[in-house]
Amino acid sequence: LARLLSKRTWLYTEMIVDKTLVYKDKEGQSLDPWLYFAQAQHPVVLQLGGNNASEMFEAVKLASSYGYDEINLNCGCPSPRVSGKGCFGAALMKDPQSVRTLITRMEEASPVPVTIKCRLGVDDNDTYPELVRFVKETSEGLSLNHFIIHARKAFLKGLSPAQNRDVPPLKYDWVFRLAEDFPHLHFSLNGGVKDLEEA
Repeated sequence: LARLLSKRTWLYTEMIVDKTLVYKDKEGQSLDPWLYFAQAQHPVVLQLGGNNASEMFEAVKLASSYGYDEINLNCGCPSPRVSGKGCFGAALMKDPQSVRTLITRMEEASPVPVTIKCRLGVDDNDTYPELVRFVKETSEGLSLNHFIIHARKAFLKGLSPAQNRDVPPLKYDWVFRLAEDFPHLHFSLNGGVKDLEEA
């Protein structure tokens, strides 16, 4: 359906947990249910979630034969299953060095660009200097040069995933500031944009 509207829009998969791909492959199962897409859907981005660098490396390797145009690390999902028990998604924003390790291993395994999808911050880690630190520590000296930013912070407790998409205030100006502070990087703004004219 999206391709009927535009042939240029980049399509993202739902977040797939790296462990799922690694374990299903070890069990001898086909990964097509998680990774296959029709070639007419290009460009397509595979969005992965996880916090173990070795498993992330293996997941990217397994996905490489499917021909994705980009691999994305999700650092923005506030779901309790993901950021709580799973300790990845938006929870990773609290640990930029771990994100850097993940990105490094993903780049080693990936034949295509690796990107990050994130929020402006998480819980009490929500100042602009902390966001700058996150961007700097996860990109400096690496090939990664594109951040897709949902221009809201995430609350890991107290708000549901649906509320986290609407309740925290939007701060588009922070994304614009990042573009000024890191002119060598690319930033895509996400969140609250409802139509083409607004975009």
